[in-house]
Amino acid sequence: MKEIVFERWSRRELSCECGGDFRFARLAALSQSRGDRRLQALLLLHAIASGRTEKLLSLIWDMDLAQEFRRVIDVIGSRDVGKLALRGTPMRALPRHYADVMVEFYNAHGASRRKAESKQALWDETHALQLRLGVTNAEIYHALDLNPGNANAYLKHAMLEKLSLTNAQRILDYLNGM
Repeated sequence: MKEIVFERWSRRELSCECGGDFRFARLAALSQSRGDRRLQALLLLHAIASGRTEKLLSLIWDMDLAQEFRRVIDVIGSRDVGKLALRGTPMRALPRHYADVMVEFYNAHGASRRKAESKQALWDETHALQLRLGVTNAEIYHALDLNPGNANAYLKHAMLEKLSLTNAQRILDYLNGM
C-alpha cells in the first residue's frame, strides 16, 4: 500500500481544480480571480510542501492575499505540512480554510488504510463462513464468474490485493445467501 504524500496529493488536487493545467502562474492567477479560499489554501500549502513559497509570492498581486500567505508561512515555519496534517488536530493559528485542506489530506491519507482494514474484515468473515459451509473456492469463482487465479489467491492465501472490495463483498454476499 503506497503512502500518500502531501505534495503529491496537493498537486493532484490542484490539477483537478484547473483542468489538468498545473502551471504555478496559472494557478496563482486563477486563485486570485476566483477568490476561492480553498484553492488559495491548497496552493499555498502545496508551495510550502514543495519549497516554492518565494515563487508563489512573486506571482500574487493581491496584497491582502500576499499578507495572509506570509502570515501562514510564518505560522507553519519549516515544519512538514503533511506531518502537521496527519497529527489529526488542526493548528488553531491557521485560518479555517487552511485547516480544512489539512483535514482533507488527513482523510485521504487514511482512506487506503481503512479500505485495507475493510477488506481484511471481509476476508475474515468470508473465510469463517466458507469453512462452516464447506464451500470450495472453485464453486465460488465459477458461480460469481471471477478470475480463478485472483479469487483463489484471495480465498486461500488471504492476498487481499487480488480482489476489489466490490468482489470481496460479492463473495461474502454469495456465501450469506447459501
